[in-house]
Amino acid sequence: MHILLIEDAHSLSLLYRDYLSDLGGTLHYAANAEEGLQIMQRQKIDLLFLDLHLPGLDGLGLLKKMRSDGTPLPLTIVITANDQIKTAVDAITLGARDYIIKPFTRERILEVAQKTMQHATMANDIDALRAEWRKPLL
Repeated sequence: MHILLIEDAHSLSLLYRDYLSDLGGTLHYAANAEEGLQIMQRQKIDLLFLDLHLPGLDGLGLLKKMRSDGTPLPLTIVITANDQIKTAVDAITLGARDYIIKPFTRERILEVAQKTMQHATMANDIDALRAEWRKPLL
């Protein structure tokens, strides 16, 4: 599993990377949206943690760009401050799966990540069952 964290605050990125290391897999890091997009163009990312408040292209801008470019959106969890809840909801409408409000604990970020991955797995299982159900009987 490849996880990407896009967070511009260096001290927070160190803390979040420590938290996310508990998920296993390969952890990638970008300090801004442009770096994150470059990483996603080189490597398939399974789970993206995206800070909404970034220098230059912000988190919403990145989601909009990916949507308009047709770039596949990984499972995305946006990271937001208390005063950005409406923006987090906007991010969900652009394809993010969930959001987490700063500050948060290790347990909370892992809980949100695991719930997001479980929901995606269940959705894939449902799609596979639907496809199987639609096959004609012989």
